[in-house]
Amino acid sequence: MPSPGVAAVDRALTILAAFEDAPEPMTLAELARRTKMYKSTLLRLMTSLQEFGYLVQFADGRYHLGPTPFRLGAIYQRGNNLHDRVMPLLRQLVADGTESPSYHVRHDARRRLCVFRVDSQHSTLDRVEAGALLPLDRGAAGRVILAFDGEKGEAYDEIREGASPCRSASAIRIAPGWPVQCSVPAENVLVRCRSRGRSRASRATRSRR
Repeated sequence: MPSPGVAAVDRALTILAAFEDAPEPMTLAELARRTKMYKSTLLRLMTSLQEFGYLVQFADGRYHLGPTPFRLGAIYQRGNNLHDRVMPLLRQLVADGTESPSYHVRHDARRRLCVFRVDSQHSTLDRVEAGALLPLDRGAAGRVILAFDGEKGEAYDEIREGASPCRSASAIRIAPGWPVQCSVPAENVLVRCRSRGRSRASRATRSRR
């Protein structure tokens, strides 16, 4: 379905999104395959992206993300205290014996985003990293998000009924001062922890004044 926005902007953002799961720099041909754009179109758009620091081109001709995305991410993080609220709790979960707790939010209709992650010393098959986009319909984190977005079904009813706020180690209170302009809605915030081989998840809620 076509975007209602500006086509050139959509294409530029598609180029940047192509690097989400590409840890290594990419050639123009690789970017053309990933984005399904003509090389001539890519070159025009990437000239602007390079000018503003979103992309860099290495001496071997390959492309990768530039410093601007990192700078914007740092500005975003300074603009709210989510990191300071969440990370101490994740570290405490690890100290209490939880295996690699993480903090997820809904990204779009199909995916969830891992915002924070703390790895424990336990061996685990879970290789989730902060910044990873994962299927919304799989995993404990995705099920909790869907449950509190109103998904129907017995399994989701059980999650809603069992998520008494702030009664388990995996519940997080979001401070009332959390900036309203933050793009991570509190209703979708959760911590997922894996303990003794079982996944448990709890909805994060705003604390009452």
